[in-house]
Formats: sequence, C-alpha cells, structure tokens
Amino acid sequence: MREWILLPALAVLLACGPKGGGPPASPPPPPPPGGTFVVTPVATGLAQPTAMAIAPDGRVFVCEQGGTLRVVKGGVLLPTPFVTLSVSATGERGLIGVTVDPAFATNGFLYLHYTAPTPNPHNRISRFTATGDVALAGSETILLDLDDLSTATNHNGGALHFGPDGKLYLGVGENANSGNAQLLTNLLGKVLRLNPDGSVPGDNPSWPRPPGRTGSSGPWVCETPTPSPSSRAQAGCSSTMWARAPGRRSTWGGRAPTMAGPPPRA
Repeated sequence: MREWILLPALAVLLACGPKGGGPPASPPPPPPPGGTFVVTPVATGLAQPTAMAIAPDGRVFVCEQGGTLRVVKGGVLLPTPFVTLSVSATGERGLIGVTVDPAFATNGFLYLHYTAPTPNPHNRISRFTATGDVALAGSETILLDLDDLSTATNHNGGALHFGPDGKLYLGVGENANSGNAQLLTNLLGKVLRLNPDGSVPGDNPSWPRPPGRTGSSGPWVCETPTPSPSSRAQAGCSSTMWARAPGRRSTWGGRAPTMAGPPPRA
C-alpha cells in the first residue's frame, strides 16, 4: 500500500459578499456593445451531468452521476458511453470527476473520480485508456482508494485536474464532518497531489502517515476549511481568501492557522 500524498497548497475561501453581511451586491453591469455573452447548447439528453473534460481533439467527456462517461463529438452526443461504471450514486456520490492526461493525444489516458460501492462505499481514482471513442476493455488501473465513507452522502468532493507541474490534483470532500479537514489520520477534506501513475511525488514534504499508509516520502497536506473542495461552488460568504504554504493547515472564518507546516526536507 503506497504512502500518502496530500497536496500542495491552496485552501481557499471564495469571496461572495462583504465580510460580516451587509446589503446585497449590485448586479453586474451590462456587457459593452458588441460584447454580448451568448449561451449555446452543446449537447442534450444527458442524465445528471456532474463534470466534464475537453480532449485536445475537441471531444468533450461528460460524467453522468449514475456512472456513465458520455462523449460529445462534433457537437453530437454519441449513443455509446466511453465507459459505464458501477457506482454508489446517492446524494452527491457517483461519477464525479474526469480529466485527460496532458499527453492524451499519444497515450490516450483518461482519469475518473467515482464512488465505488464495495466493499464499503468509498471514492476512487482510476485511469483508463481510450481506444477510439470508448475505453479499452480491461484498461482500468486503480490509482487510489480513499477512506470509507460514512452514511452521510454529501460533501463528497470530486474535482480532478492536472497542474502545470504535470501532477494530478484531486479535491476530496470531508464527508459532512468538518473535523476531517483538520485530521492527519485520514484523507477526507483534503486536496491531494499524485504522480500520473498514482505514486507519491518525490518533492512532497515529509508528514506523519495516516494509519495503513506506507512508503518512503511523506504526504503534502493542505487541509481545507469546511465545506470541502468540490467542483461545485460551496464556499461561505467572506471577503477573505486564504492561501497556505504546502503542508500548512487552513482554518475557517478568518482565524489564524492552528498548526505550522512540516519541517523542511533535509
């Protein structure tokens, strides 16, 4: 079992209003002449879409919560899914994140974040290989199985993206338990950093390992305030934005950090 990666920094409270309340914000000004924003439907017929990723060739991969990954190609929703997964899809669970490898044009790798139903419901990151518009049979490679979930089905996270450093970043919900975000004994309520093959990046700073996690290099931990990181906009109204150095804790409501980051690597 490989050791834990928990990511480099960015616990962020999004500003959605003046701190401490006050009158509602004024509506945005109208667009300037010639700058009208136009909404154009790209595909219809999707069932509970949750996330999407655009491939270099222009195809759009769209997650449906129930476990199917659909493909929009040339403006048409293809009838055959890229892959259909068995998922737990209650509440905010299901197929909740997708991203394509930076080298997708040559390796065909595509990554999914979904809630596996067995042996106990838990979130999983897997890599698939594309062959044409579908996944190559038997190509699923499980990169990470996260902690088992409680009976709560909200605050499940789901964001999955590559950073400019070529590392894979994922937002993990705190499973409706705000305390998880401040615990180093599980991976819930964190932003995690992985190599594309699921291994631990060598430049992740040392940190105490969660139980059952082993390996030679420690996790990079950025604990996020409640609500947890997610593809959805779920931040409280505040004029404060927090940005933390790698391995440092972030807190809710503008309070000072409660814990220093890890010691520097030797």
